[in-house]
Amino acid sequence: MEPDSGDDVTKVLSFRDRIIILKQRSLWQVTLSQTQIGNFFVTEPNLQLITASYGCIAPKSVVAVENDIYFLSREGVNTLGYQANFLADQLRTSAISTKVRTFFDALTTAQKKSAVATYFKKKYIITFPGLGQSMVFDTERAAWMGPWSTDGRVFEIYTDTNNDEHLLFGEDTTVNVDEYSDTFTSDSGVAIPTTLKTRREDFGSWPSFKNHKHLFYEFKNISGNANVDIRIENEDGSITSADVFTITAESNGNSGWGADLWGTALWGSSNVKGSSTDQQQLIRWRQLDKIGRTLQTIIRTTGMNDTYELLGIHGEAQILDQGYRQTSWKNG
Repeated sequence: MEPDSGDDVTKVLSFRDRIIILKQRSLWQVTLSQTQIGNFFVTEPNLQLITASYGCIAPKSVVAVENDIYFLSREGVNTLGYQANFLADQLRTSAISTKVRTFFDALTTAQKKSAVATYFKKKYIITFPGLGQSMVFDTERAAWMGPWSTDGRVFEIYTDTNNDEHLLFGEDTTVNVDEYSDTFTSDSGVAIPTTLKTRREDFGSWPSFKNHKHLFYEFKNISGNANVDIRIENEDGSITSADVFTITAESNGNSGWGADLWGTALWGSSNVKGSSTDQQQLIRWRQLDKIGRTLQTIIRTTGMNDTYELLGIHGEAQILDQGYRQTSWKNG
């Protein structure tokens, strides 16, 4: 197809009832139909252009993800599949890496062409051999993570004798085979630091300054410690810490007077000693009373056993009048 176009074929694969042809700068589909000629049926291929806006630059980035196909174009990661509110037999493409475009824009063409990807536990993982970095798209939360400071040349999903799946990858610069797992607390014995940054919240009015009054955080499954930094954009445009605090796993259970055994004195008949477990849910309230335009939360962990789940953040702020404006905004 189009042998003189200069648009080379990157990958050919089957997708439901058709064949998908991914080229460097375009995407095509082939459907098959049958025509009866006498007592014979002749199968005819029907070629149709899906899009000429972009194609697939890296053949090893093409991965089946649920009901779609994910692939890397020159602009970033895109999907191909059927979308709601469109004809059932019409394939459509969409970009999913817009929010992390700066990362993909910084890649060279050679780095993009060598990209390798896989899909494991609802995450599309794409790595770039020689770069030492990987990006991860969480399909359940529609959010990007990374860059991770790892790369590889091949992925493999291995099923052990207990029917458990393991994600393995071959290192780029050695002959080692490593494993990704959400149960690991370290990276080859080294603590894995994490940083979570929320978007800069403007409470629905980006030009206005606010008196940020209260912030509420809800966590669960806390282990170790996590440091929380609340950052505010001031009237002069600078960004500073409005508050810093640490969340720590707390204990609850039947220890103390709730147990039958208090020290050496028996207070009941069951002779059960007290115990404690990590608290499953934790709510923290911070009173700020700080004036600023936007508010952002940064949560960091540094220890091997530092983990948490953030369930939600709720903020309360009062929008101030137009007297609060940055003087640098004035033109002339």
